[in-house]
This record gives sequence, structure tokens and C-alpha cells, in this order.
Amino acid sequence: MYKAFLCLWAIVVTGTALAVGTNLIPEGDFENLRTDKMPGGPEWAWRNNGSKKLQVELSSSEKHSGSNSLHLTDTDNGNSNDGLTWMMAGNELPNWSGKPLRLSCWIKQVKSSAAKSVGISYWLKRKNGKIETGFAGPDSTGETDWTEYNLQFTIPPDTELFLVFLHCANGWGNDAEAFFDDLTLTPVDASGK
Repeated sequence: MYKAFLCLWAIVVTGTALAVGTNLIPEGDFENLRTDKMPGGPEWAWRNNGSKKLQVELSSSEKHSGSNSLHLTDTDNGNSNDGLTWMMAGNELPNWSGKPLRLSCWIKQVKSSAAKSVGISYWLKRKNGKIETGFAGPDSTGETDWTEYNLQFTIPPDTELFLVFLHCANGWGNDAEAFFDDLTLTPVDASGK
């Protein structure tokens, strides 16, 4: 009985022991948008990064799963990197410090003025000022089928800021249109699953 209590106590205290496979990004399925046209979760977590000309809407006609996907269109080929940004709460960072995570999203590109302009990325800033980042997305300018893009990484212990980007037109002078669905940020176990 005592051993069972200790096991249960260890799971409750660590919290993340049961979290393998849990999506850390609220509303990553893009079934609904808030009234400000951002995905669900706390208002501070999601932001439009770039120009205010980025069109954000749900699509029920193009989706990977569920009832909707997120449809992003950028027709402003000015000097903006358009897309959406999700920020992990600062008090959550210590929970994932030193643990492997996988960022994944299904993307269907309609068009892009440059290859690797549409995609997903993570960006983290460490206390020493060092920046670490990773990107995954279509390496073409034309229409693509629904394709899953993944990045696997570990959040360093001294990370002070962690962001996830959905890029619609990354790079100055680019414009693009794409659908995003099933965005996940999940802990992975030691075997990478």
C-alpha cells in the first residue's frame, strides 16, 4: 500500500510523467477561432506576426481532420514575415526543460512566391541571449497535398522564451496561401515516440 501511494505521489508531483503525447498547444486542431480571429487558448498566447493584411479564417472545405482547418492568406508582398505566433507561458517552461518535444503540423500549400515561405518553426531564446530555431515546410512554390511536417528538439534548461510560428509568407517580399491543421507540440519518450 505504501509503495502504491509513493508511485501515485511521484506521478502527481512530477505532472509531466503522464504527459507523453499530450498536445501543449490549445486548439491546435483549429476547430474554432476566438472573436479576435485567433485560435483558442489564452488571449496572450496567439499573435499575428507581421502585417495586419494577413487573412485568418477557418475552412470547412479544406481540412486534414475534424470539421475545419486554419486558412492563412498573405497578399502583402512588403517587408513583413506574415503568420501566427504561439507563445508558451513562462511558468510552463521549467516543466519541459531538458525534455524532448515534437512540433508537428499538417499543411496544404495553395501557392507561395518562394519555396520554404510556408511552414512551421520554433524559436527559443536562452538566458545568455543565444537563439535556437528550426523550420519545416514545403520546398516548392506550387500547390501541395496535405503533408505532415515535424521538428524534434529539446528545450534547454536556461530557456526564457519559447515561440511556435505558423508561417504563411516567411521572408520579405513573399506572399502565399496555405491551410494548417492538427498543430501539436507533444512530449516524446526516450525512444522518440
